[in-house]
Amino acid sequence: ALQRTIKAALDLGVKPEKIRGPQQALDKLEEAAEAARVAALPPMYSGTLVFRVLEGVALPGRDRSGNYFERQRAAPTVSPYVTVTAVGGDGKGEVRKCEPKESTCDPKWDATLEVPIRTKEQPFLKLEVLSGKKNKLTGKDAKRLGKCRVPFPHQTGVLRHHIPLEEAECGSIHVEVSFTPTR
Repeated sequence: ALQRTIKAALDLGVKPEKIRGPQQALDKLEEAAEAARVAALPPMYSGTLVFRVLEGVALPGRDRSGNYFERQRAAPTVSPYVTVTAVGGDGKGEVRKCEPKESTCDPKWDATLEVPIRTKEQPFLKLEVLSGKKNKLTGKDAKRLGKCRVPFPHQTGVLRHHIPLEEAECGSIHVEVSFTPTR
């Protein structure tokens, strides 16, 4: 019986050096069986997240040299766009991006981004407001104007949020979020 238990534990991927005796073999077998059972369960969060980016309000601007400017003194040179990432329990996520709006600190995007969701743990939604493109010569990324987290919708229907940007002196984003689970 002990040999069958140890063989079953080894078949489920338990390393031989982790088995030090009969009771530990049974414990490891139970742990491996539970892990296999959980892995076989369908995801708790499975469906489509519809993320509608409506507008940005008073986003931070930069002058031609890249410095922040006072809004009333200079014309903005930012061309902001938004990326949305639904990050699951594994720390990875699908990124969606809306089109940039040229030279404005108060962009009106009205862009709908659909993100597929399939994870066992509650995802969180990461939103970043960027300006510019990745420079192919220098390898520098677009400039981040701000970021925020958006609450994941726990109920049906459309949830509206007006969220201030983190890591920015000013600015907020107006979004609508809905989640349609798959059956």
